[in-house]
Amino acid sequence: MCHKTTESLDHLFLQCDFAKTVWFSTPLGAHIPQDLTTSQWLLKGLTCKEKLGAQFVCITLWKLWAARNDCVFNFKLPNPIELASIINFFVQDLNDMVPVNHNNSVPNLRTMSNSVYANTYKIFVDAGCFLDDCTGWGLVAIDQSNSVVLSACRKEGTVTDPVLAEALGVRWGLQMAKHLNWNTVTIISDAEVVVNCVNSNYVFAAIDHIIQDCQELLLDMDRSHVVYVKRSLNSVAHSLVKLSKEVGCRTWLGHVPSQSNSHTAVPMFTFI
Repeated sequence: MCHKTTESLDHLFLQCDFAKTVWFSTPLGAHIPQDLTTSQWLLKGLTCKEKLGAQFVCITLWKLWAARNDCVFNFKLPNPIELASIINFFVQDLNDMVPVNHNNSVPNLRTMSNSVYANTYKIFVDAGCFLDDCTGWGLVAIDQSNSVVLSACRKEGTVTDPVLAEALGVRWGLQMAKHLNWNTVTIISDAEVVVNCVNSNYVFAAIDHIIQDCQELLLDMDRSHVVYVKRSLNSVAHSLVKLSKEVGCRTWLGHVPSQSNSHTAVPMFTFI
């Protein structure tokens, strides 16, 4: 893949410049020691106490092998940053599909009704990167009586890494809460890595400056939180991301009309 030395197990997975860039660009932010073997690195991953850490190690090894085969047999070499993003979203999709017990996670929407979050304002946010080199966001703000106060979508003609786009969406949610003078608010996102970074469970260098902004905004609010939910519970914000591709930057008081000017239907809320 790099044509700098004879291929070996340790070089392919750990010491190749391509592999080093991928490892550092994942949420692990890993710098691989020169004297570490692939077997030792895999053992570290499999014995990691944090479930996501183990997943990232194993899936990154798998995707590096797939990239190597694509290079050898199909003469295609992916961009290492893009490969890291693919790994990140594969881990997210895996956890969305497989029920897991997040012992250290804050409650999701299914338990909010009986928790400290039940009486807070809520803002759902989501982001998406389009094929035409644009990025879109969706946001829905809900008051303490579970009434939709505001719906919004944004679109920018910039190429954004998916993880960075999600982080910008969370920051937008916090900025909106500040604009609405909501001091007790729960920001809800389906980007688990971003939520864990905001809650200081991970460090992801590529979005660290956005995470610091989010943490500073939280410090100015009373009992406010950023929480993770599965993608299926964030469907309305996700629909607004799709809508942004057609209508650009728009804001509505309350619900989005059942059909926009582009005749794209947006589902209404059903609360748990």
